[in-house]
Amino acid sequence: MKKLVFIFLISCFASELNAHEFYFSFAEVEYNEVSGKLEVSLSATAHDFDLYLEKKGVDVNPLESCGTDSLSLKLLEQEINSHLIFESTQENTITQGTEMIWLKLEGIEVLLNGIVYFYMSASVNQIPEELKIKFNLLMSVFSDQQNKMTFKYREQKYDLIFLKQEPSQTIKLYAKNEED
Repeated sequence: MKKLVFIFLISCFASELNAHEFYFSFAEVEYNEVSGKLEVSLSATAHDFDLYLEKKGVDVNPLESCGTDSLSLKLLEQEINSHLIFESTQENTITQGTEMIWLKLEGIEVLLNGIVYFYMSASVNQIPEELKIKFNLLMSVFSDQQNKMTFKYREQKYDLIFLKQEPSQTIKLYAKNEED
């Protein structure tokens, strides 16, 4: 009987190891004034991202081998750009008319600890004073998905939280006075 109870407890514990209650992705965004680029580093759990792509019907190679497949990289770029959106409230700054900024996928890295990093950038002539950001990546598949972003501009740093019920945030960027 003790053996049966032990096996039951082990099987219950083992099922908990495969599931997790919270889903996160993190983005670090910085506007590089020297290069005129918006630089983005995006991280998530690789197996969550793979499952997300499968459920969305995005047919790509496994993330570990995507770095050499141009079609998979293009599909990943499209998927990320449809869920990480930068929008200006002013005309002709970050967007060209109604066209949104397009982040180019520069590289992908899957670490041994199961985290995937996507490195992206976009040329931006001028950063606006007010920026609306939508970051709802993975939220359509994982109802508990939470996304966090750190946005850096000059000496300023903005920490933003994105939830399913609030997938967009607006930040006001003020240039720091050079005399300060």
